[in-house]
Amino acid sequence: MMRHHDVVRLAQAHLPRFSAFVAVGVLNTAFGYAVYLAGLWFGLAPVAALAVATAIGALFNYATIGGIVFGERRVALLPRFLLVYCVLYAVNVGLLEAVMACGAPAWLAQAIALPIVVTAGYTLMNLVVFRGQRPGR
Repeated sequence: MMRHHDVVRLAQAHLPRFSAFVAVGVLNTAFGYAVYLAGLWFGLAPVAALAVATAIGALFNYATIGGIVFGERRVALLPRFLLVYCVLYAVNVGLLEAVMACGAPAWLAQAIALPIVVTAGYTLMNLVVFRGQRPGR
């Protein structure tokens, strides 16, 4: 079982990286959300618009997340990054459809899903994609 000081040390180690992840994520999310809204505007169904936004944003996001947040741009990590994006897409679709089933419009449902998807994204990037990188780098 983790003691209080272990939790504090873990949080202090990850705070700078998580802050960078959030800052870069604001840019990435704005870009992806704009693509999503454009897809809706052009008549795509919400899930299709989300697929387009995810696909277009993935490579740009790899460059920003990998390079700025984790200091790593090796192409060898791209397959794991894309795998995590597929998982995040599936989680996002489930949340999007669940919130829309409660009566929210597609644009609001995606905005509600974003904080959950962002938190899951940071966790998976740390555990699966950039697992060899120490926090605080």
